Amino acid sequence: MAGLRSKAARTALGAFVLLAGCAVSSLAQSGVVSPRLGPDATVRGSGVVNIGPTSALPMQLQAIFHLDIAVSGNQSQGGFLWTELRPNGARNAYVVARKILGTKFTSSNYAIIQAEGLLNGRPATITIEALDDLDMDWIHVHAQPTDSKLPDYDKAGGVARGGIVIWHRPAVTAEVKGAGSIKIERRGVPTPLAQMAHTGNFVFSAANTSDGTTGTLLFQELSPLTQVSVLRPIALVHIPKVTSLRIEGNLAYIQGPGLLNGKPVWVYVEASDTSKPIAIGDATVPNPPDHLSITCTALGADSLLPIYQAAGDVFRGDIAITRASVTAP
Repeated sequence: MAGLRSKAARTALGAFVLLAGCAVSSLAQSGVVSPRLGPDATVRGSGVVNIGPTSALPMQLQAIFHLDIAVSGNQSQGGFLWTELRPNGARNAYVVARKILGTKFTSSNYAIIQAEGLLNGRPATITIEALDDLDMDWIHVHAQPTDSKLPDYDKAGGVARGGIVIWHRPAVTAEVKGAGSIKIERRGVPTPLAQMAHTGNFVFSAANTSDGTTGTLLFQELSPLTQVSVLRPIALVHIPKVTSLRIEGNLAYIQGPGLLNGKPVWVYVEASDTSKPIAIGDATVPNPPDHLSITCTALGADSLLPIYQAAGDVFRGDIAITRASVTAP
């Protein structure tokens, strides 16, 4: 059993080293923190809509629809399909959006989509209004044929089956990211031992958003004897969820409950962003290097005396602080 635990620990540590190495390599090559991936907002839904009776057809009419729009910055992509059905199930009209021109959010749960497409097989400009509501989702479709001699199509109704979901990426007011390595500095260490300084590898991100504070952190301390081999580190610190982030100038203060070598602790991190990313083997540092310090204290203890501390200058990798990087629609 001990052998299995040791093997699992070596496997986990190997994965951490690989993750940190890849992150550092990416930072060194690009010179910036990796950009956020994925859309900033989406409007998605499918189902059946009750569009009500008309003078021509006094019975209840229905339409089936499929809506899938992704918004990144000012760009919108996706598609829309709407098929109106007669009471006997025959197709009465259909609208297809082939090119999404833009999406506007007038509120957190209301979207207006402009598109080009087809109305009953003929070119048309299309406007789709979608509401994501707790009581009943709602959709409005207006299609204006390019040939002005043909009548417009204009239908709306509540979603009887299915639903519409409008999602926005939370607005980010402050953010800090980092990946790399530090030479750990400890007071009172004799000079010969200081020359064999321990290394701290780190990968972390934290942000204050409209949905609260988010983020994670991984940190490991290695001695010179374990830096090149897959052995248990001297210290392994993990914050699965950052609960507090405060930024003052070029300093970021991160806190959260975490684990120190598998035991619960409270983790305090201070990160400074003062330099450009440092590539592996780069001996020139144009500005004072970035700096990282980490402190762990016992949970539920009256004393705030640390049970683990590590700090040092970043010698490869980068720490980057940004503000208001994303604004929700």
